[in-house]
Amino acid sequence: MENVGKIRLHQNAWVVAKLQFTYLDGGKMIHTDGSPGVALGNSVTLDPSEFGVPEGASVSAYIFVVWGNDNHGKEIFTMVHGSPNIADYTLEGTTLGNTLTYNGMKQK
Repeated sequence: MENVGKIRLHQNAWVVAKLQFTYLDGGKMIHTDGSPGVALGNSVTLDPSEFGVPEGASVSAYIFVVWGNDNHGKEIFTMVHGSPNIADYTLEGTTLGNTLTYNGMKQK
């Protein structure tokens, strides 16, 4: 698994979306809060550790779509606070038909 310090969402869908996170804790999946609503055409970059994801945890992006279908990143990363790596995602589509694309790992 690649280390990640932050996760970025480019919000190109006709929705209001929130970048959130899931992580494993003792085999149990934990869902954390994240950004406020991100409107079409905006981006947000967050450090999952600021939302309770512990150092060394296996973390994934979770996109909460207000009044629509949520989306979960398939990629799993190791949370390393301060890592220069940024997992970069793009959300496209509409409330009921959206897709989350992983654009690869970027650097700060």
